[in-house]
Amino acid sequence: MNEVWILVAFIGGVAAGYAIRWFTSKPGNDSQQLQQKLEKTQFQLEQQRQDAADYLEQAHEALLQISQGVDKASRLWNESAKQLAGEQVSCGELPTQAPVLEAVIEDERQPMDYAHGPHGIITPTKKAS
Repeated sequence: MNEVWILVAFIGGVAAGYAIRWFTSKPGNDSQQLQQKLEKTQFQLEQQRQDAADYLEQAHEALLQISQGVDKASRLWNESAKQLAGEQVSCGELPTQAPVLEAVIEDERQPMDYAHGPHGIITPTKKAS
C-alpha cells in the first residue's frame, strides 16, 4: 500500500512541477528572440552581398574604362606613326590588346655580391685590452 502512495506522490510532483513551469515561463519568448535574431542576421548578410556586388560592378566599370582608354591610345599611336613615317617606312604597330606576360627566370645562381668568409657582423669581434 505504501508503494501506491509513493507512486501517486511522484506523479503528483511531476504534474505540479510541469504546471509551475508552464505558468512561469513566457510562451514563445525564446522563439521570438531567435526569429528576430535570424531576421537581423539575414538582413546583414543581404547588405554585405549587395555591397560586394556594388563594389564588383564599380571595379568592372573602371576596368572597362581603362581598357577603352588603352585601345584609343593604341589606335592614335598607330595612326600618328603611319602619318609621320609615311608609306615608305614600316613602323612597328602597338598591339591592340596587351600581351600576356610570362615570368622569365634568367639565372638561378646566387648574386655575385655575397661576401665570402666572416666579417664580424653577426659575431662580435675580439676587443684589444
